[in-house]
Amino acid sequence: MGTLYSALLASGMVALSSTQTGTYLAQAAIASSRASVSQFQEDYRDWRVACFVVPERTECTLQQHLVDERRHQNVLDIELGAPDEGMLGGTLVLPLGIAIDRETSLQVDDSADRRVVNIQTCLPVGCVARLAFDCDFMASLRRGAKLKVAGFAASGDGIPVTFTISLDGFPQALDRSLALMASQSMR
Repeated sequence: MGTLYSALLASGMVALSSTQTGTYLAQAAIASSRASVSQFQEDYRDWRVACFVVPERTECTLQQHLVDERRHQNVLDIELGAPDEGMLGGTLVLPLGIAIDRETSLQVDDSADRRVVNIQTCLPVGCVARLAFDCDFMASLRRGAKLKVAGFAASGDGIPVTFTISLDGFPQALDRSLALMASQSMR
């Protein structure tokens, strides 16, 4: 799943886009397969499960989009795929203006477990970081109330900036995506 999306992004066949045009994963599936593709979405409080179905498989992602209500602009996107070999992977898109040469980290609630993420590139929609969470961090996400994304502004004196992602509905969204993908593989 992540390899397909990364390859399409690198080749220019698919680009990150706003939420109005659909999920990044669904765009990658449509671009890579001319077979019949159906897609659907389900909301679990603050998280969305977005799936696409092609013959023989279902792929789902968990998504959340933070929007600046005043400007009606996307501020941050997080998209996570179903766990693969014990790891939960995905993509975080931070706003332009985040310092790429300084540490950006993730932390569930106020735990001591902080995970550093590296911003790989910046595109017109924002700065992209790949995510990989092990079982321990996944368990923290299931139990937590919020995921804090901390970084620094690129301009000025590098003022610290923090974004808060609600984890309300995350356990249910993760369980649902796993069930949907498992039911398809059992057919």
